[in-house]
Amino acid sequence: LLVSGTRGGTVQLWDLNSGQCIHILEGHTGSVSRAEFSANRSLLATGQSGGEIRLWNVESG
Repeated sequence: LLVSGTRGGTVQLWDLNSGQCIHILEGHTGSVSRAEFSANRSLLATGQSGGEIRLWNVESG
């Protein structure tokens, strides 16, 4: 999986094998500047420059 974040606050999860976006995660109010998977890759933590952090389920979004 590949993660991309936008200045608009969305996060996309991409399947590298197919090149398809598998989830668009919405909820941040500002630019997403950081993303980190959990050790088992089931969770994704994302952060924005203002300090807001969100936790996402990778499978369900």
